[in-house]
Amino acid sequence: MMIESLNARQAVPVSEHERLSLRIAAVDAGVTTGLYVRALLTWALDHCSPDELAAAVAAEQREAAARRLQASKAGVLQRWGLAPGEAGAVR
Repeated sequence: MMIESLNARQAVPVSEHERLSLRIAAVDAGVTTGLYVRALLTWALDHCSPDELAAAVAAEQREAAARRLQASKAGVLQRWGLAPGEAGAVR
C-alpha cells in the first residue's frame, strides 16, 4: 500500500470558539489539531451520505450569507457613524 504525501494545504476559516474546541479535543485525543481535523474530515467524507453532505453545505452557505450581511451592515454603520437602531441605521 502506497501512502500519499500530504503536501497540499487547505485553510478553512473557523470561529474562535470552533478553533478552541478543536484544539481542546485534539489535546484530549493526544494528537495535533491538524491531525485531529484531518481525521474528522476523512471520517465525514467516508461516513456521510451525499444528501447529508449537501444539507451541511447548504446550512453553511446560509450561515456564510448571514455573516456577510451582518458585516455589510456593520460597515455601513461605521462608514456613516451611526449606532445600531439610530435613525437612518441599517436594519
